[in-house]
Amino acid sequence: ATVEVAKDFVPDSAANVTIVGGFDRVTQQEEELLRSRGCTVRRISGDAYQLMEIFRELVEKNKPFPQD
Repeated sequence: ATVEVAKDFVPDSAANVTIVGGFDRVTQQEEELLRSRGCTVRRISGDAYQLMEIFRELVEKNKPFPQD
């Protein structure tokens, strides 16, 4: 059902999508659906401490997402 929600949720104009969480939160199938709609998809995952550090670094560096 989540894939169906994603089809309706992602606007056609979405170019960049950052998924926060592992595959237990947003599946590989859902990620592929986003890619098939033309989105550049990045995934940030980790425990609460790791996510806090990632977001702290992004804010410090004024970056919207981690560099690939």
